[in-house]
Amino acid sequence: METTLEGQDCKVKRLKVSHAFHSELMEPMLAEFKQVAQTVSYGQPTLDIISSVTGQSVATEMSQAGYWVNQVRRPVQFAPAMATAAKQGCNIFIELGPRPTLVSMGQLCVPELEALWLPSLSPGKERGASPDWQTLTSSLSSLYEAGGTIDWASFDKAYPRQTVLLPNYPFQRKRYWLEPAETSPSLQFTGSQYSLLGKQLSLAGDTARYYETHLLWDAPLTWADHRIFQAVLFPAAGYLEMALAAGQDIFKESGYEVTNVSFTKGLWLDEDTSACLQTIVTQQTNSYRFEIHSRQEQDWSGHSTGNLELSSARLTPPSLEVPDIQARLIEAISREQFYQRYAVRGISYGTSFQAVQQVWLGKGEALAQVKLVVTNSLSFQMHPILLDAGLQLAGATLEETSAKSYLPVAVERFSRHRQQDAVWVYAQRRSAESPPVIDITWTDAKYQVVTVLTGLRLQAVEAPPHSSTQWLHRVVWQHQPRPRIPGEFLVAPDKVRDAISPQFTQLIQQPDFLTYQRLQPGLNNLATAYVMQAFSRLGWTPQQGKSFSSAGLAQTLEISAKHHKLFERCLALLHEADILTQTNGQWQVTGKLLQRSVQELERQLQQQPLLEAEMALLQRCGANLATVFQGETNPLALIFPQGDLTALTQLYRTSVGASVMNQLLQMALTQAIAHAPHQRPLRILEIGAGTGGTTTQLLPLLAALDQAISYVFTDISPRFTTVAQENLGRFPFVDYAL
Repeated sequence: METTLEGQDCKVKRLKVSHAFHSELMEPMLAEFKQVAQTVSYGQPTLDIISSVTGQSVATEMSQAGYWVNQVRRPVQFAPAMATAAKQGCNIFIELGPRPTLVSMGQLCVPELEALWLPSLSPGKERGASPDWQTLTSSLSSLYEAGGTIDWASFDKAYPRQTVLLPNYPFQRKRYWLEPAETSPSLQFTGSQYSLLGKQLSLAGDTARYYETHLLWDAPLTWADHRIFQAVLFPAAGYLEMALAAGQDIFKESGYEVTNVSFTKGLWLDEDTSACLQTIVTQQTNSYRFEIHSRQEQDWSGHSTGNLELSSARLTPPSLEVPDIQARLIEAISREQFYQRYAVRGISYGTSFQAVQQVWLGKGEALAQVKLVVTNSLSFQMHPILLDAGLQLAGATLEETSAKSYLPVAVERFSRHRQQDAVWVYAQRRSAESPPVIDITWTDAKYQVVTVLTGLRLQAVEAPPHSSTQWLHRVVWQHQPRPRIPGEFLVAPDKVRDAISPQFTQLIQQPDFLTYQRLQPGLNNLATAYVMQAFSRLGWTPQQGKSFSSAGLAQTLEISAKHHKLFERCLALLHEADILTQTNGQWQVTGKLLQRSVQELERQLQQQPLLEAEMALLQRCGANLATVFQGETNPLALIFPQGDLTALTQLYRTSVGASVMNQLLQMALTQAIAHAPHQRPLRILEIGAGTGGTTTQLLPLLAALDQAISYVFTDISPRFTTVAQENLGRFPFVDYAL
């Protein structure tokens, strides 16, 4: 058959299949197959399907065992199925398969049809086809251009993104370029090659060693993945690797250390300009001194200095007890959460620099698993990205409540002990040091120490610490006439109150709200019980008649300084429950303690469906209050578990109390702008919009108005504004700001 078809100029290909499907060779198994197929529970299709068994549209047929028996035996009606799709007006065809086979066959079946044919995968070794990822994204872009609806949020879900500010003036759309700088004649190099240090320059009459290399935006590593305040900064880990390489070139196999390192000035890289780096090593009495300089245009700038010293007769550090450390660090965060914490502080790590895979946090210490995301054949003493992962982890030992960003400024001592790749990193802060000083240890998979860095000093930066940023626009204030119609059209608050008073009375008389109000004392009792439980777990039980001060009790219970306000609020809660009284700054236990346990109160309230949102949040926070007090648990991780806003969103949108409040706001807004002229735009600023519970109630009301609206959604966290942009995108008059 194969020879006959090839003789008729037909293309023939043997299929690598286990059975001769759709042929009479399948008949011996059909009866047994039907028995198995009849045991399956089938559902009805939720999409329109054209069957390759019949070549026509099918619905209920696919929920019958006989259909699947026919699927095995009958020939494939591919051409009739394509004809049916064409008759139904289909003009976009996407092949879901490992290679673009069916899109080619489909075009042969309906040659007269003008349609878009999109493959999903294309093997890279066949006929010079594109790699899979390029094929997928190319087909996706073509589908979008054709008017397809794309779920961009899901497409970007696996990648860290951040919004950027663009100039608010029109683009001039003119060509602009820089004339290339004249290049200097090529230099003669000698000595061994190091991927980052470069080659040693051969210079006459100089006893110092000079090494030179050139950095590009994306070579030898993707430096663009290391951004501080949106600008690309060469990492401190790069200087440490260059120092290690220089030490290796000088000391060969002898043990050596890098000591007294200072990072004096940042090296900011530009996409259009390369940077020439030179490392100068001069011999001292018992050591070598190194200096690292760069030149991007004309002048040289110094960036880092330090010493290279032979190691004293010291033993290799013992292995690190990683399992024990991991066991005592109770807060674990994912890779995404770790890098999101840096992103909100203006430090952005792209894919290649995201070597940290999982982090465990404690007070002043952190542990992480690390792994190179992008591998290459470059030669390093210690890969700068794994080295940078340790410096990243050092930042995790600081107080999370600080909004500052920190950059390395000095290192006391740095040494490499083994050539294995690092798998674990442990960072510990020296508690008495300020500014922060951190010690870092890297180990291999068997917890054997690979590299040790002691005395990493960090310095806080609160604004772009470089002066080379070229802003694309400047702010110029211009005088403008006041609006012709002043804002007196807004209805006075007392009149708004009087207008909505009848509706307010109706709202609070609803059965659900009355029940909700009746249950509030129970919630307060449970919150008080959680406070008592937390104090008990910390070793304090109130005793009748005993007096104490807030500061004294906080010190006794080792309350974290950053949670003293929370501690004071919990004492005030006990005061409201008539358990404590306060006189002249002293607390005294004067009332009766709660007679019902946390578990009993929980069981009672869990039976109330109206409190579902409140109970979910209260239980999660109350049960962990003791560890929050001592700084062992991040309270934000309780409010937003795994960074999820769902629980808080449910509380502010669907709970009975929030629902009544949002309805009142709708009524108040309607009354306040009832006399607004149509030609006057309305400008509304929402401060602390959070999960958008109120916003979602007001925007449909505003969208229905016959006038221009400007609504600004603001919050202190970019997490809220990002989610709001995704959820409220259908309202084009909304802007988002921090």
